[in-house]
Formats: sequence, structure tokens, C-alpha cells
Amino acid sequence: LGVIDFLTMDTAEPHCALKRQGLVSQFDPRSGQEAAFVSHQWCGRREADPNFRQLSVLQRVFERMALGTLRADADFFCSVAYRMRGTVRPEHLRGALSWFMWFDYFSVPQPKAPLAQSCQHADLESDLGKAVASLPAYV
Repeated sequence: LGVIDFLTMDTAEPHCALKRQGLVSQFDPRSGQEAAFVSHQWCGRREADPNFRQLSVLQRVFERMALGTLRADADFFCSVAYRMRGTVRPEHLRGALSWFMWFDYFSVPQPKAPLAQSCQHADLESDLGKAVASLPAYV
């Protein structure tokens, strides 16, 4: 899902609904495009963020990145394990609006999601395995 499309959302729709709208595509890491891998805790049993609380905060994070007002430092583990120092360059973060984002509810078929009933579950089941197998390309 493109970050720019994510910023226009006010509800979280599952992968199937976004795919039907043409908003999700297969990411090719060789394309030179950037992708942000988003890890989070689900707020609902069948939906990632039923009230759009976490996702609205994430939208503000991407907006601040694009404005150049967000500071991103290497975490302690990366500082020690990989000897990463300092911050991510603000000019790199300003490009966030052109990035893609990987967020499980948007990027992986969700056969049990409420809005997925109109999708063909056979396709969801086979696409789910492919999506999980693709995770190493993002991390």
C-alpha cells in the first residue's frame, strides 16, 4: 500500500478490499522503491485497529516524516549489535510520501476479517501463504 494512499484512510480495510480497489500491489525490492515495515499489536480479534486509533497515530508519524519534523534514532539493540550510530537523515525521511508500507492487515489476506466475506476465500487462503513467505523481503 502506498503511504500516500494510507494517509487518506479513516478506516482500516482488509487486504481483500484494498486489492479490489487497486490500492495494494506486489512490492519488488529491486525496483529502488522504499518500503516501511510496520509492526504493531492488534486491537481487535478480527480487525487490526477497529477504531483507527493506532493507525491515526501512524498517519501522523508519516506526515511528520514528510515534513522533516520527526527525529528517528537508532535503538539500543541496533546501536550495540550493528554499531549503528546517530539518527536517520531527515532528508531520507522526507521522502516518506513516495514509500510503500507493509502492514499485515493491508498486505496479507485476512480470511476472517469482517469485510472479507465478499472475497473468494479460496484465493485468500492461497495468497495468505504467499504473503507470509514474502516477509523476509521486507525485513
